[in-house]
Amino acid sequence: MSIKNELKLFIKAKKNKRSVLKKSIIYKALGLPASGRDRLFSIVCFACDSCRECVAVISDYTFDIDHVTSRENCIENADYAMSRGAALLISTFQIKDYPCLIVEKPIEAYCQIVSTIRTGYNIKAAGVTGSIGKTTTKAFILNVLSQKYNTHTNESNLNDIRYTGLSVQKLSKEKEFYLQEIMEGPPFGTASPISKMVRPDISVITVVGTAHLEAFKTQDRILESCLGIQDGMPEDGVLVMNGDDPFQVSAKTRRKTVYYGIDNENVDFRAVNIKTDGGKILFDIVHEGITTPAVINCFGKHNVLDALAAFAVGKLAKVPEQDIINGLKQYHPEGMRQNLVSYGGYNVFLDCYNSSIESVKTSLEAFFSIEQSADGKRIAVIGDILEAGEKEEEVHRELGRILADTDMDILLFYGKSTAFSAEEAGKVTDKKVYHIENRSELIKMITEVISRGDLLFVKGSRGTNLEYAIDRLFGTSFYEESGGYSYVPEEHMSEEFTYMLYKEHAVLTGVRILNPELAIPTSVKERSVIGIEKGAFSNNNTVSVQLPDTLESIRDGSFSGAIKLERIDLPGNIRLIGNGAFENCTALTEVTVNNGCLHIGDRAFANCAELQKIRIPDTVGFIGKDAFKNCTGITISCNTGSFAEEYAKNNGIRFVTEQ
Repeated sequence: MSIKNELKLFIKAKKNKRSVLKKSIIYKALGLPASGRDRLFSIVCFACDSCRECVAVISDYTFDIDHVTSRENCIENADYAMSRGAALLISTFQIKDYPCLIVEKPIEAYCQIVSTIRTGYNIKAAGVTGSIGKTTTKAFILNVLSQKYNTHTNESNLNDIRYTGLSVQKLSKEKEFYLQEIMEGPPFGTASPISKMVRPDISVITVVGTAHLEAFKTQDRILESCLGIQDGMPEDGVLVMNGDDPFQVSAKTRRKTVYYGIDNENVDFRAVNIKTDGGKILFDIVHEGITTPAVINCFGKHNVLDALAAFAVGKLAKVPEQDIINGLKQYHPEGMRQNLVSYGGYNVFLDCYNSSIESVKTSLEAFFSIEQSADGKRIAVIGDILEAGEKEEEVHRELGRILADTDMDILLFYGKSTAFSAEEAGKVTDKKVYHIENRSELIKMITEVISRGDLLFVKGSRGTNLEYAIDRLFGTSFYEESGGYSYVPEEHMSEEFTYMLYKEHAVLTGVRILNPELAIPTSVKERSVIGIEKGAFSNNNTVSVQLPDTLESIRDGSFSGAIKLERIDLPGNIRLIGNGAFENCTALTEVTVNNGCLHIGDRAFANCAELQKIRIPDTVGFIGKDAFKNCTGITISCNTGSFAEEYAKNNGIRFVTEQ
């Protein structure tokens, strides 16, 4: 049977949720003669992703020439894969008596198999690579393509060889377009094999910056690695490049190329008349002699460039122009990428997924376009720029000068390398400049200098984990939501509860027993329990719950519909009560919120018809509009002059003052 017909059967079987990958497809993909009986497998994957009936790749060789997995570790990986139900191993040597397919380079074999699987789907594809802005640009493009096509894309920013292979295998017959973020490296040359798996008809390069300069040594090498995205493109594919990037403008390409930009007047898609309006940017796109108005819901000139790239992709993909504009408008920042959030009256501009001199500059531009009250301070929390390599001191001294030359009121530098930044900033400014290497001290310092109405700018490389400090301050969960490469959480079950365990903390995710009285422990496997996850007690019959002092957040809908819960006393470490946290708790009569809580979300206690009294401390600086909707018998107990008193007055809620 031809490989084409094999793949048709593969896709049909996949639709019916059966084991889908035939042995014959694997052998043909690798150019090997088939041997023995044919059989079915589930997926091909790295050993760490093994599942039942999979083909697991065990390799001592990777695309990183500086990294070689020892023979002992290969055997350990094989043992793990087989314990997870792997049916075949692809390896450079025979491992024990396991079923093995011996090849010279298993990772390349993985790429070849995935590339062959991709040919079974006759759909268009787009890829996005570059040093900075890949994930944001991909998000803009996804919004645009989804206006016309049923679009498949990679999760989060999972963009390396391992995850791209899994993303390709999640394609389905119903999908009409495939969009993939593509890692440029390190190591050098990574975009090329990923591109061959994705086979993009349209490819975007964002910026050739200094991120990963330690590994690449020069920006010319970064450009060369990015241009590897052409290797998987068809001859009539189109490369969409940044016309404001001097490295890209002078680059020699092997595919038809169109350019987007702002400063360069000679590009195919140019933004002009750029204006900021609150949290929006308005601009016109000039293309093919036409001017098209556009709006995006974020800050910063660099986001205009990302939107221009998405506009170009939309035009090349034949998405109607008005649909492209609608798609651009639907984008909203989230997570840890230039996301302006507010908790308890404190405003945080969070941008700590990556960092380089270029991204610091663009992030500052976005930050200073945000309106600030006259009496509010601007405070910067700046983490190390990792991967600066031999230029560590040079880069961080420049970072210090850049921050010193802004209108920031306070500069907090965090990490070992930013000692150079703090020293340099201290030479040229009389601003308050601090350098801190301990996270607990950083959290304490932020607490001391920040007030409600201030704007906090948080920027640093992913490895600095600055978002963890923000989580501890405000009860948020950015660290958990970031996902991807940093840490894979572990599920855990006790007799009473289920948990998700992270590196430094645990979150309660569910209840396993029917018990009217429950006590949540302070720690699980030496990790403090700091959060109750969405829906953990939803529709539960618990009458009372003893909460640990370690708890920092009651998240959205955590106790929603717990119809027998009568009273709740929230410990002082609680920072955040999420949206709908206790909604529809119809037996709830009394709530005590202790000092330390900052934020009570919308509909937090909505439809708690029996709720008579809630104590709200001075520390609370935000209460959602419908937090107490349909709580007709409620009285708020608070202090004179507090936010809670003002809220009660503005919303016609009875209140009593304690002092």
